[in-house]
Amino acid sequence: MENDNPPRAGEISATCPNPDLVACRRTHFGREVWHFECAQAVEVSAGDRGIVIKCCGLDGFCCVEEGKDVFVGSPDINPFKDFLETTLSYLGFK
Repeated sequence: MENDNPPRAGEISATCPNPDLVACRRTHFGREVWHFECAQAVEVSAGDRGIVIKCCGLDGFCCVEEGKDVFVGSPDINPFKDFLETTLSYLGFK
């Protein structure tokens, strides 16, 4: 990462309903990325697009997450449960 200063959500997107959220560094699949912990973030399955982040505050997709260097998660997201549910839906069991 070129910038050591953690960004705020409002600096990435002016439409974010939580502009004062500050990112922290996190390792994501072996890469160091910025990660925002947002209580309004919900993981949803988007078919061919895989798992995407929906924002309850915008009633649409998250305007901060871009899937490369910036990721958004929620304290309520359970990665194991989500992985299991996604796998079952790909296999046609859900």
